[in-house]
Amino acid sequence: METLLTALKADLRITWATEDADLTRLMTRGSSEINRLVGADLDYTTADGEATGLLFAYVRYSRNNAAEYFRENFRDQLTSLSLHQGALLMGVDTL
Repeated sequence: METLLTALKADLRITWATEDADLTRLMTRGSSEINRLVGADLDYTTADGEATGLLFAYVRYSRNNAAEYFRENFRDQLTSLSLHQGALLMGVDTL
């Protein structure tokens, strides 16, 4: 989680450590929410992955008191990721 926190802070251009606990809490909440919406436990370990991008967006929205708009604004990406995860479960190569 520490490497992901470092990548998130770079994405948000945060260089100080005073928000680390809040950012970690938001990442935990965001990953739970995204996993629930997609219907799968996603891999957030790669900083350039689609799931990680959605997680960073969730944290950005949540930090700006706009978490309620995340689902609406990222509906297409969430749906695409959900369909991809479903195809993987069925053994279908989607690439």
